[in-house]
Amino acid sequence: MKKPTNKKASVAKPTVKKNSATAVAKKAEIKDRAIPKKTSKKSSGKLIKNSSALEKAIEYHHQGQLNEAWTAYQTVLKKEPKHFLAVHSMGLIAVQMKSHDMASNLFKMACEIEPKNAKAFNNLANAYLQLNKNDLALKNYNTAIALEADYVDALQNRGLYFVGTHQTQKASEDFSKALKISPDNIELLSNLAKVMITEGRYQDALKEYEQALGIAPKSAVLLNNVGVLLCVLKRFNEALDCFNKAITLNHQYAEAFNNRAAAWMNLKAYAKACGDYERAVALNSSYGDALQGLAKARSFLN
Repeated sequence: MKKPTNKKASVAKPTVKKNSATAVAKKAEIKDRAIPKKTSKKSSGKLIKNSSALEKAIEYHHQGQLNEAWTAYQTVLKKEPKHFLAVHSMGLIAVQMKSHDMASNLFKMACEIEPKNAKAFNNLANAYLQLNKNDLALKNYNTAIALEADYVDALQNRGLYFVGTHQTQKASEDFSKALKISPDNIELLSNLAKVMITEGRYQDALKEYEQALGIAPKSAVLLNNVGVLLCVLKRFNEALDCFNKAITLNHQYAEAFNNRAAAWMNLKAYAKACGDYERAVALNSSYGDALQGLAKARSFLN
């Protein structure tokens, strides 16, 4: 009988793949777009028409008109080749266009223009990570943090890099440092919990997840993750409560149905397990764990 630790337990206890550090940095990279604030809430063709090239570029960028923004930034650079904001913003556009090699070149240029700008080094590190240039990524994360010791995004990104390279102690240190600066950061709390799980520190991980859940009590993902961890601790009835709440919040949450089924299996409630496995499969017909679980649950009923 499979236990919940194997039933999509990767939500709470991820098995780190070879390039997982690259995958996690991508999200942080997008979150850290340093595009200046709009000059007004509503876009205006008149505003763009009468604006400078830089203002036009920024406005286009905010509107998601990347080609127009790129052209406008190039106009800025024709007049001022070492304009930091234009170069750095073009790097961000290159990231959005998934041209990471170009992004790395632009961020490197931005770092040369402003060698004390931590944000540029953090984004350069993210670009290198996308290119699997891990040594260069780590070097630039280190530079960003040396320039700005309380830079939460850089600490988290380096921590995720350490997770991806199986350096859990260093990852834990970076997440913990970042949490001292940003104690209500749900993403950091979750990342630290996942590291603790890989180290077998389940009770400590549960505390981190519960703190995150206290901040975001209506997060179906957090509720599911807490439920998985409670299953690991063999607290199945408490886990069921978490899965119930997660499913109430998201009726399409196949993983929560699958994990609730696994909890039912451990409580020998095979008919209820069958029902939840069937719901998980109905939502995701290729869900391997749910298909295997369903076959096993049915075998107990025959």
